[in-house]
Amino acid sequence: TDENVDAHVRAMSGSLLEAVIDVLEVTSGPYPGVAAKAQHAVDALCSNEPTWRGGVGPKLVLREDRQSLAEVLGPVIHAYWQQKRQKLGKPISRRFWPATSPTD
Repeated sequence: TDENVDAHVRAMSGSLLEAVIDVLEVTSGPYPGVAAKAQHAVDALCSNEPTWRGGVGPKLVLREDRQSLAEVLGPVIHAYWQQKRQKLGKPISRRFWPATSPTD
């Protein structure tokens, strides 16, 4: 449920949440019909690559003994990201927003 997702998201560190959301945004890009899968979030939590390469970086990566946590957190972060992106109606990351007309 939405309450469960929000409770899990509030319990994790802001840096980790931001890093995984950045990976999902980069994977999806500016296209509204293209969305990253929950598995992308799981993979990001387990990868020490930088966010632009699909990981959360060496400081935030989950150790091998916590891989099962990634299987739980990945789909939760993905659901949270999808809710926020749907509510906004465009990508969360401002760099993927369409350019504003100079006459506005």
